[in-house]
Amino acid sequence: MDDFLGPGARSERVRPEERRRYQFGLGFNVVAGIIWLVMYIATGAWYFAVLLAVCAVIAGVSGYALMALRSGSSG
Repeated sequence: MDDFLGPGARSERVRPEERRRYQFGLGFNVVAGIIWLVMYIATGAWYFAVLLAVCAVIAGVSGYALMALRSGSSG
């Protein structure tokens, strides 16, 4: 999908630190989500399920952003 600046504009605007920020967000939230899942299974406390859901949403958004950055940089 092209934005209003043209087909290659998205990749030109992506800074390496932006990509690293999304990679960190994805990795951190996947690890934190696994920890919250283990804690939820071990204790059955509902708030660990909430923390797991929050981590899943943030990891999903980070993954989607990385996917959009990769698709923009290949064209």
